[in-house]
Amino acid sequence: MFLALRELKHSKTRYMLISLIMVLIAWLVLFVSGLAKGLSSDNASSIQNMNADYLVLDQNSDHRLSRSALTGDALEQVRLAMGADAAVNSSDRDASDTAMAEPLGVQMSAVTQAGSLKKIDATFFAVEADGMLAPKVTEGRMIGADAAEEVVADSSFKAEGLKLGDIIEDQTSGRQFTIVGFSEGQSFSHSPVLHVNFAAWETMQASGPRAMGGSGAVGEVSADGGTGEVSAAADSSADGGATAAGGASTDGAVSAAGEVSAAGEVNGAGEGGAGVVFNAIAFKGSGSTAAEVGAQVSGVDVISKAEALKGIPGYKEEQGSLLMMIAFLFIIAAFVLAVFFYVITIQKINQFGVLKAIGAKTGFLARSLLAQVLSLSVFSLAIGIALTYGVSAVLPDSMPFELNFSLVGGSALLFLVVAVAGSLLSLYRVAKVDAIEAIGRAA
Repeated sequence: MFLALRELKHSKTRYMLISLIMVLIAWLVLFVSGLAKGLSSDNASSIQNMNADYLVLDQNSDHRLSRSALTGDALEQVRLAMGADAAVNSSDRDASDTAMAEPLGVQMSAVTQAGSLKKIDATFFAVEADGMLAPKVTEGRMIGADAAEEVVADSSFKAEGLKLGDIIEDQTSGRQFTIVGFSEGQSFSHSPVLHVNFAAWETMQASGPRAMGGSGAVGEVSADGGTGEVSAAADSSADGGATAAGGASTDGAVSAAGEVSAAGEVNGAGEGGAGVVFNAIAFKGSGSTAAEVGAQVSGVDVISKAEALKGIPGYKEEQGSLLMMIAFLFIIAAFVLAVFFYVITIQKINQFGVLKAIGAKTGFLARSLLAQVLSLSVFSLAIGIALTYGVSAVLPDSMPFELNFSLVGGSALLFLVVAVAGSLLSLYRVAKVDAIEAIGRAA
C-alpha cells in the first residue's frame, strides 16, 4: 500500500513537471509567433490590407515599390488589357466593375508637426480618394477628391501627439497638410502611412526629388503618341525645351508636373493622369487576368501582393529569421516531449506488462497513452494561451505584437501534432513490451 501511494505521488510529480515544460514551450512558441505577426503587420500592413490582388511595377524595379516609376499611359494600357474602361478617372467606371485598376504613389519621407522640430518617419501613399485603394477611415473623414492639402493618417500618429485638424509638413517637398481623418492598420516599412490624393501628389512631385531629375518612367506618351521609356531627367522637345519632371512635346511646351501632349499642353494631373509619375498600378482580378496584363503591357512586371511584400526592404529577411526560430522551437519541443514521455513510459513498463498479461490489447494501451498525452497538451496549451494574451495586454504600444484566432489556432494545432509525434517512441515501446519479461522485472 505504501509503495502504491509513493508511486502515485511520483507519477503526479512527473506529470506536473512535464505539464510545466509544455506550458513554457507553448507560451514561447505563441509569443514568438505573435511577435512575427506583429512585425509583419508593422512592416507591410498597408499592402496586406490593400483592396487589390496584383500590382503592376516597372520591369527594372526589382519588385520594389520605391524603385518603380509608371505614368498614366501605362495605366490605360493595363485597363485595356483587362478589358476595362481605359478612362483615367475612376469616376467614369462602374464601381461594381471587378476589372478595376488604379494608380498608387509611394514616397518614404519624414514629417514634422507645425511648430515642432521633431521629425516623424512616414510614408505617403497617393490614391484615388473615391477609389478601391482608399483606406477605411475610423475617425474624421476621407480626403476630398480635389483637396491638395488634406491627409488621412494612420492612428499610430496619435502616439506622437497628433490629432484631427493638426498641420504637418513633409520634409522632402516642404508641403503642408491638414489631418482630416485617421485609419487603422496602415504602415509600410515600419513607418505609418499618410494617404493623400493625386492632386496633393502632383504638388509633392513638382517640388520633390523628381522635379530635379530622377529615374525614367514606363508608359510616357511620346510626340507621335507612341509608348516607351522616357527619362525624367533628359526628355527634350523639338526646339530644345525640357521639363524637370519629364515628358515632351513637339513645340516644347511641357509643364513641371509632367504634362504631355503631341500638340501642346494637356493637363495630366487629375486622378493619376497621363503625365503624373506614380509607382504602381493595383488591380483586382484573377491569375489569368494578371497573365494577360503581363503579356500585353510591355516594360512592366505583374506581381501578387505576396511578392510585393518580399520587395519591401528587410521584410523577407526579418520574417525568415523569425519563422526559422519558430520552426526550431517546434523541433526542440518534439525532442523534449519525446524524452519526457519515453522516460515516463519506461518507468511504467511493468504496469503495461501486467495489463497485457491480463488481456489488455495493444490498441487499448496506445489509446490510453495518447489520451494522456493529448489531455496534458490541451491543458498546457490553455495555460500557455492565457499567459500569452496576458503578457500581450501589458506590452507597450511601441512593440509590434499581434495575435488573432487563425494564428493561435494554427499554432495550437501544430503543437498538438508535435506532442503526438513526440509520443510515438513511447507508443512503439508499449507495443513491443513483453508481458512475461515485464512481470518478471516487476517481481
